[in-house]
Amino acid sequence: MKKLITCITLALLGMTAAMAEIDLTKPATEINLGNFPIGTWYDDNWDGLWSFESNDIQLYKNEQLVYDFKDAIKDFTVKAGTSGLILSFTCEETHRSYQFIKPVSLDKNIKMIIDRTDMSRHYEKTLAYKK
Repeated sequence: MKKLITCITLALLGMTAAMAEIDLTKPATEINLGNFPIGTWYDDNWDGLWSFESNDIQLYKNEQLVYDFKDAIKDFTVKAGTSGLILSFTCEETHRSYQFIKPVSLDKNIKMIIDRTDMSRHYEKTLAYKK
């Protein structure tokens, strides 16, 4: 069983290394998640639910839509690297830059990194996969 998991991990790392040069930069109105997983992830610190759809990213709190990023982002990229798939963008309206990392593993959780662009605030959290 350990050999099987090791082989799968090495295969995933090999695929990630082969895709390391991929950079899907899209205009703000064209969100395209590419190979980034579609679904929802939960931030238990803020009771926030991040929803990633093929052409939209939304943030909910207490089941209420807080922000729809579809027409409000710039510098949107999806890259594959040694740490996994990395989705990043900035939003002038929220004064933040966002980065979501799906590690190269069988785990469905993603790492979120948010930095304020108007002040020195940094937030990192592993988000639990919901659906």
